[in-house]
Amino acid sequence: MASSQFQAFMRRLAQAAGIDSQSELASVLELNRSAVSRAKSRDRVPEQWIAKLCALFSLDPDWLRDGQSSLDRFVEVPIVTARLGAGGGSHVVDADVQGHIAFRSSWLHQKGRPRDMVLMQVVGDSMEPGIREGDYVLIDQSKQEIYPGGVYALGLEDAIMIKQVDKRPDELIIISANSKYSPITLRGDELETVRIIGRVLGIWRDFGWEIMSPMRKQ
Repeated sequence: MASSQFQAFMRRLAQAAGIDSQSELASVLELNRSAVSRAKSRDRVPEQWIAKLCALFSLDPDWLRDGQSSLDRFVEVPIVTARLGAGGGSHVVDADVQGHIAFRSSWLHQKGRPRDMVLMQVVGDSMEPGIREGDYVLIDQSKQEIYPGGVYALGLEDAIMIKQVDKRPDELIIISANSKYSPITLRGDELETVRIIGRVLGIWRDFGWEIMSPMRKQ
């Protein structure tokens, strides 16, 4: 592999499987740490490593090896029964799978960790006009760190919803795109009632996919 290819391989592995150190890689592959060090010094990833990692984490070997993917390779993302409330929150939280939508593997890997992605339908109008009732949203459940302006699927007490989330010292602000809905500010013990399900990466309606971008505060 050309110079720096081992580091590029490690970046893709961290993105897709959460393996972000050489020690962790050695543990997963059941190898001595020195074997990984030798591969790094040679700037070469053995094919048997690629095969094992792809089998363990359902990865595309072409993508893991060199960052590219066969054009005809797809990954199916499950559609779960749970619905995200865009308003007061939905109490339909069933995780049963009701179908799948196929995405190009290379596209999914660019966005996050495909094995942790699910699709959920939105009910309510609090995120309009960007996200409408009936839209399906693609959620990466491995992305739970809050970034200002990001849109997240979250649980609040016993309901789940889709909202923009901002984080401040000792505060969490839950924001709707629709100005009819006031922001919710949580502090202290209230913060323990919130769980981040995952970050919203894109939305689907009849005309196709759109990628989410940070939303402007209302």
